Amino acid sequence: MQPADRRTQLKLATGSGIERKVLGTIPRHIIHRSEGENGAESVGAFRNEQDERAARAVTAEINAVRIDERQLAKVLGGSQHVLHLFKQDRGLTWDDPFFVLRNDARGEYFFGQLAWPASYLLEFQKDDGLSLKTGPLTANALRVLAAGETIASPGVHLGCVKGDFDATARAMHDHIRRSVLPRPPAERSCRVQYIHPEDQPLTVYRGDAYNETGVKKCMDVAAATGMEVFIVDGPTWCSAYGNWLVPDTRRFPGGLKPLVEYAHRTGLLFALYAEPEGGREGYTSVGHGATIGPWSWSKVFREHSDWFVQPQSVLNLAIPEAAAYMEAELGRIIEHYGLDLYRHDFNAPQRGEGSVTPRNGFVESDYWRHYEALGGIVTRVRGKYPNLILQQASAGGTRLELDALACWHEHYTSDRASFPEVAARRALA
Repeated sequence: MQPADRRTQLKLATGSGIERKVLGTIPRHIIHRSEGENGAESVGAFRNEQDERAARAVTAEINAVRIDERQLAKVLGGSQHVLHLFKQDRGLTWDDPFFVLRNDARGEYFFGQLAWPASYLLEFQKDDGLSLKTGPLTANALRVLAAGETIASPGVHLGCVKGDFDATARAMHDHIRRSVLPRPPAERSCRVQYIHPEDQPLTVYRGDAYNETGVKKCMDVAAATGMEVFIVDGPTWCSAYGNWLVPDTRRFPGGLKPLVEYAHRTGLLFALYAEPEGGREGYTSVGHGATIGPWSWSKVFREHSDWFVQPQSVLNLAIPEAAAYMEAELGRIIEHYGLDLYRHDFNAPQRGEGSVTPRNGFVESDYWRHYEALGGIVTRVRGKYPNLILQQASAGGTRLELDALACWHEHYTSDRASFPEVAARRALA
């Protein structure tokens, strides 16, 4: 990154979905991303002071985790060169660690993205030029290395563009498409998908009505309206967490094979949702919907309860044996059901520091090893099943940073989707 002119007022935008504060003079043209109620996001460009004041008022109302004001005061009091300090310490959240800077004197924009899904730090210092410090953030050791061990640190993607903000956004997107995203199977990419989440109120057949007959009716509608992929979404098709090869026999007495065959007969690809990474200890969908049993009903939990971090029964992929189990289980799910698309979910965000492990006299955060293992699992599964689409929907919009984008073909950006229900209900009546 070329140093900025020290006389230039730099315009800063960070890409977190939690509280935003620009220290010192807030510029008139920044890109602001804020998280509202229940994680809903808003994005906008401030073109004038009125918009800026309104956005600052909204930001002040956000009740997410906040920057330690006393710590900031010490930093700013000790050095007048700190332009901006921001930290996100909630663990996995609904945000992406990126920034955009503008140099007014040279007409340049700089962008950067940290390929890391959990807590992180962004710090900018202005002296003769502009320096950036960014990386994972934890109160404990990030990684304890064994003798002779070599690791790769999380990547930082940087770019410099001579042009306006739109050109910068296009350049960043071009870079991601060209150098980050894996190529999906050509014949299965960009397919129109029909999602059937039993655990969402927008779904027609829920609770007692959620069964093979109801799902097949939805497949008929999907095929008649030109859909190409049918996703059996939500975990409540299954008997219990960890029993992913055993559907709920009350709802699907013949298993899921009749649904797979019916989808293919109607010209649809078949997709299935699962949560083999853990994150929920049993679940009943909202509004007296269907229920899936807890992890404690599964063989893997009974034999290896030490692999799971409580509460929420998160499978700790920092444990090599647990990671090997998940990789094998993913293969079993894909092959057992003959999937065309696999949809992965993980519903344990905002765990703060998360779990830790003592190693060689240090206390190590498990995040680095967990996400390193997860990325390796998905990459190997992608290579083993080249015709399979891999989609991640972790907590409805987390894991959208470049580390995750480099592994999965598709990403579900939000659970907050709705549609006019009347016409759909009439069609399915």
